[in-house]
Amino acid sequence: MDLINDLDFRIILWVQNNLRMPILSDIMITITKLGNAGMLFIVISAVLICFRKTRHAGLLMLISMTICYIFNDLIIKNIVTRQRPFITISRLIPLVTRPKSYSFPSGHTAVAFSAMVSLFFTWKKYAFLGLIFAILMGFSRIYVGVHYPTDVMVGAINGVLIACATGMIYKKKFKGIQYEKK
Repeated sequence: MDLINDLDFRIILWVQNNLRMPILSDIMITITKLGNAGMLFIVISAVLICFRKTRHAGLLMLISMTICYIFNDLIIKNIVTRQRPFITISRLIPLVTRPKSYSFPSGHTAVAFSAMVSLFFTWKKYAFLGLIFAILMGFSRIYVGVHYPTDVMVGAINGVLIACATGMIYKKKFKGIQYEKK
């Protein structure tokens, strides 16, 4: 565990000391704020639900994100209780308001991956762009100094697994539904 913590510390400080620059900081802060409270993904889900052709994509995203939030933010974070990097690394300067919740796993990343992987089950047309955004969301959490790399990796894995499990169950339940015109 010490090896992983040491690697986490080194990576996050390397990002701070070598990659941070004003224009990139503005972009990463914007991306990370888009994930606050999952609002961007909730809005996307709500819009998709409004249209018959994309309704199942929106519903699946919403269900998957809800399960993801419960599993990651309400259960795992409170079991693991890992402190945020800006608390344990005195040289780290966070670029956003300091979150009060625990660090492990990254909820922003988990919800982003959960939402975007859900699109693969129902509406593949824009899923690839969403996946790129989910990766940027994860990186932004490290960049702004509020998550360790392992928080982000586990958040991404949890988001993908939850979206896949939810998607498979959803497809079984609604097996006669045409998801997307090919």
